[in-house]
Amino acid sequence: MPSEMLSLHGSHYDIGAQHGEHLADVILNSVIPFVDDNMKKLNMGTDGIRRITAKYETLIEKQFPEIIEETRGLADGAGISYERALALLLYWEVRDTVEYAFPECSSFVASGDATVDGKPIASQNSDWPKHMIELGIGYCFHVEPAGQYSFIGRGLAGNLGRPSVIGFNEKGLAFVGSGIRQLKGAGFGFPPLTITRIGIERCSSVEEFLDLLATIPSWSHAGENVDVVDKDGHMARISFSTKRLFISRTRNHFVASTNHYHNNEMTQFGPLTREGYPSSWARYERLVELLWQNYGEVDATRAQAIMSDHMYGDAPPNGALSLCRHGEDIQTLTNLILLPAKREFRMSYGTPCKMKYSSYKL
Repeated sequence: MPSEMLSLHGSHYDIGAQHGEHLADVILNSVIPFVDDNMKKLNMGTDGIRRITAKYETLIEKQFPEIIEETRGLADGAGISYERALALLLYWEVRDTVEYAFPECSSFVASGDATVDGKPIASQNSDWPKHMIELGIGYCFHVEPAGQYSFIGRGLAGNLGRPSVIGFNEKGLAFVGSGIRQLKGAGFGFPPLTITRIGIERCSSVEEFLDLLATIPSWSHAGENVDVVDKDGHMARISFSTKRLFISRTRNHFVASTNHYHNNEMTQFGPLTREGYPSSWARYERLVELLWQNYGEVDATRAQAIMSDHMYGDAPPNGALSLCRHGEDIQTLTNLILLPAKREFRMSYGTPCKMKYSSYKL
């Protein structure tokens, strides 16, 4: 897994061009073959992909044209066509129109009474298919957009919508999140993880981010739980579905998420039941249990211990129920610990139980 943090700055076009230039080899030799292979498996040809991406392109350009400008920059920097860069940006939206993936992450935010010093902390285990580890497409980005807030985050090479879904900005606003497979009513709309990229650049508080969400009329196929916390301890879990946006708010406490909707009002939209997706339910219940057990004592060390938990073991099949996962298929690719008050971003290389972390400063 790459240890380098990439610094990108300037206009959105400049940021895209720098991204594309620095990661051209990874984009050309890892990302594009991965996307092409998956599109072939879904019987998605060039024309079909373009029909889908054109709809999203129009929607995004109308709302936030800077994302499109950044995509043009990435294309020029990596030496690929704009249409190809757009397909990388919207890979997950294209995929989900044909076949929904099962997201596999766990996350939490905490502050105030829940933490050892009252300061915000956020953490996420990013769980991916084992073969994704070999692709080496995850990077840390330090982004300084002209006229907006600088931020640090982790994302995927070539996918500009996702450098910041796990990260925090100079104002102390931090994001983590866990995907959801929508099963009912999923349709066309704005991609949730692209709005976190806009939010991390523009917003200084949870309240400002919620105001930003109110400007978007509908959301896309990709369901999501986004956990957000600001420097004053305000926090929220935003549960995205095409049919409804559900916001759970609190302050100076904690919020946790895995890969199903945690509110009764949203369960009708998916994903599967506890019996159909036991890992998500088991991880959520264990995560909440550990946050209560460590209430008032959560710091970076405790966060790492929580996200390293092997209550159900670390080997298949029961290990799939644990927070720290070592499965034959799904593994915890990395753990991220965000300390916005210290402007510090920590990332493990592999499972958090192995204790190999790099630390980056904003």
